[in-house]
Amino acid sequence: GPLAADPAAVLGDDGEAARADAERALEDALPRAAVDAAYTAWREHAADAAPETVLATGSGWGALEVLRGGYELPGTPFPESTIGPEQEPWRELLRTGVLPPPPKGAGPGAPLVSAPWRDMLETAPADPSTEYHLGIAQWHAGDRAQAVRSWERGLRGAGASWPLLYCLAVADREDGHPERAAERFAEAFADHAGHTGSDGGEETTAALGREAVTALLAAGRTDRARQLWARLPDGIRGRGAFRLLEVRILLAEGRPDAARAVFDEGFEVPDLGEGAETLGELWARTTDEPLPDAYEFRMRPNP
Repeated sequence: GPLAADPAAVLGDDGEAARADAERALEDALPRAAVDAAYTAWREHAADAAPETVLATGSGWGALEVLRGGYELPGTPFPESTIGPEQEPWRELLRTGVLPPPPKGAGPGAPLVSAPWRDMLETAPADPSTEYHLGIAQWHAGDRAQAVRSWERGLRGAGASWPLLYCLAVADREDGHPERAAERFAEAFADHAGHTGSDGGEETTAALGREAVTALLAAGRTDRARQLWARLPDGIRGRGAFRLLEVRILLAEGRPDAARAVFDEGFEVPDLGEGAETLGELWARTTDEPLPDAYEFRMRPNP
């Protein structure tokens, strides 16, 4: 190839000599001045040139960051016209210093956690939505205690409190308080169910219900887990992830035969983690028979 170095130097025991000889050979084959000139030409005539044709545009988050930073990016334009409903509250915060609350019945919206946005949230007028987003930004920055305080403040005036309760439940779980976490997950589920037309509908119900049942089982609250599982709509209880939860509830109730019957009916958990052994572990609590191939997702040889 175009680069040749002294074998005795580059393969010897002296690392500094090897690097120096390789640098010399590289400079001979491709001078630094030539590289710098090519890079400058690329920046001036290609990278920073406005595109002639726009084939597609993404979401409005890039445009929002351009507004916040006052960036000039002719080669990679992010037109303000791409800002949509998700970004609009944040644009309002940027312009006025106030984060508008979400519409009645809507969820809190997508969070932003970088330091500049966190600073704006800290100086914005406090309300439940602002405290929710501020807490997430603080949690992301590692200030967990302050995040919890923000979420607790937000609860005082919240209409729909399930987003704040969910955050507090996660904090309790991470801090080693499973009983309190389970209670707050259950409260978040109940609060969401009590707000007809809440944002997210069935998918949010499913997510909150799954977290709550799992947390209640982990805390040894089997009766509560069964009650909450029974409150889920039939369409959600029929999903694979919730059939698996049903198996766990039945085993916690001391009903291995009923749990085995759920396995025999068949179900599929599409979001089961690769290599997860949950299916095998639960199956082994119902029978001594080998795990059926349909439930075999272990990433190791069979024991």
